[in-house]
Amino acid sequence: MATIREALLAALDHHASGRLDAAATLYSRIIEADHGQADAHHLLGVALTQMGGATDAVASFRTAIRLAPEQASFRSNAGNALKALGRQDEAHICYRMALALEPDHPDALGNLAAMTADPAEALAIARRSGRLDPLKEETLFNCGVLQRRLGREGEALDSFRACLQLSPAHAATLHSAAELLEADRPAEAAALFLRVARMVPDSLGSFLRAATALSRSGMVDSAIALLDGLVCEVPDLAEAHFNRAGLHHESGSLETASAGYRRTLALTPGDAEAWYSLASVEKDRHRMDAAVAGCRRALAVEPSFQAAQLDLRLVLGRQFPAWHFTMLADQARNAAYQRAIDAAVKPGMIVLEIGTGAGLLALMAARAGAAHVYSCELSRPLAELARGIVSDNGLSDRITIINKRSSELRVGIDLPEPADLLISEILDAGLLGEGAAASVAKAARALVKPDAVILPRGAVIKAMPIECPGLRSANPVGTIAGFDLSRLEAYRNPSYMVLALNDLPHRPLGPPTDVCWIDLRNPPAHGPVGSARLPIAADGALHAIAFWFELHIDDHTMLSTAPGSESRHWQQALQFLMIDRRMRAGDMVEAHLSYIAGRLHFSV
Repeated sequence: MATIREALLAALDHHASGRLDAAATLYSRIIEADHGQADAHHLLGVALTQMGGATDAVASFRTAIRLAPEQASFRSNAGNALKALGRQDEAHICYRMALALEPDHPDALGNLAAMTADPAEALAIARRSGRLDPLKEETLFNCGVLQRRLGREGEALDSFRACLQLSPAHAATLHSAAELLEADRPAEAAALFLRVARMVPDSLGSFLRAATALSRSGMVDSAIALLDGLVCEVPDLAEAHFNRAGLHHESGSLETASAGYRRTLALTPGDAEAWYSLASVEKDRHRMDAAVAGCRRALAVEPSFQAAQLDLRLVLGRQFPAWHFTMLADQARNAAYQRAIDAAVKPGMIVLEIGTGAGLLALMAARAGAAHVYSCELSRPLAELARGIVSDNGLSDRITIINKRSSELRVGIDLPEPADLLISEILDAGLLGEGAAASVAKAARALVKPDAVILPRGAVIKAMPIECPGLRSANPVGTIAGFDLSRLEAYRNPSYMVLALNDLPHRPLGPPTDVCWIDLRNPPAHGPVGSARLPIAADGALHAIAFWFELHIDDHTMLSTAPGSESRHWQQALQFLMIDRRMRAGDMVEAHLSYIAGRLHFSV
């Protein structure tokens, strides 16, 4: 019959070979034969802990400690069982008591380091453990983790590398080292992530991190190829589709990126980031309706998504040009139109407005008592916006917004009868640059009654000769900074520029002069529309003709767009001459105004 020592050696052999059940059975038989065998109780506790029976293991450890209270290992391993049960405070006490018995007990030091909340204290303990057992890779890994928590990333990387020299296949260390390398050495990080991915089954996250690191290192094609393989292997992995779409977006493959984000959303329809990314692609594809829809879906999922909030405003802003806001803020303009509309509208009138924008003038006409206002707007987003504003103000029953050009409107189809009043404000700084002449002329012939009132009535064009050396260097384009850039001149719009003259360094060479009256009820056709002799009051180089207008909305309401006037929306127009003209005080300049290609054009 085997002795207890022989039985204990046999049990240890089973234990060391991983035959835990056999080892636990022999430990139990030894304890039945001699209950005072402290080593058997201790080793049974170790085996039970490894087998997942931590509760029974704690009882075995307690017996072993009672029989041999001076053994530090008994208390350290009891701490492991208590830790497995989530009894952290008791485990901490066990490790401390083990170290009180044996201050350099490596396992107790390592376990205590892992449980210590203060990373600096934990690192000091782990280093003590490492000095006692320098070939234990787990201690080196723990030191790296703690150094990283303390922000000592260089030291952490050294610890991880030392761990990998001892255990090249230590997956957690490979992953941690890769994370440290991602920012500055992404190619090395990608290689480490791929090692983890190929080593650990189902480590899809490491494949994704590898692809990201490859793209950061400039190896975008390799990253895409890696993700192509991943989506083929795991077609329902939404994150792989998302990351792949992002790389295609960065590479300019917008259609493929859009399809990838849509596939992501088919798998995870509640992914706000994917909705926003899809919106970004559609914005780059100039599909603004789809971009708006994507941003709105992202915000429906995550209302505080700041990037989606800002991009939505940006995309909507592209559909509602910025000059609308300065126009709406022009109180002088608004008040002048309100006075003229209030005077013109009579009860029962049918009003036609051309170019509704935000719908302000249509709202004014309805408030003034029009029976019905029909307003056209070419831009579909603006037409929809105007309809919403009309509804917000409770006037949907008296204002109809039509998403058409004014030239497409038909009496009997869009309007029940010809209008009694025609209102428009489709003017730019050069008066007719937004197509006001053609639009108003056609509407006056086909859409209003013969005696209809047309607002505005007309405008006086005012012109002033100026010297403007700052902008002259590029109007027309010639030599700049000593280089011949004249090839660019073919791409410069030779028509007028729109500028705030008061904000532009310039010198008037003469006073503002009336050039001609333009009847906005019967706008000019193409060709000459007027001329004037501009007096020169100072010597200088004539670079440009600055001009603006006095708008007569009706017989009693005038609005000036001159520099410094109350109305600030339109600013002024600046028509540069092709060649400088040297002028002397007392000279006169013959200025001729023509209507060409839908804009007023000065020549001298």
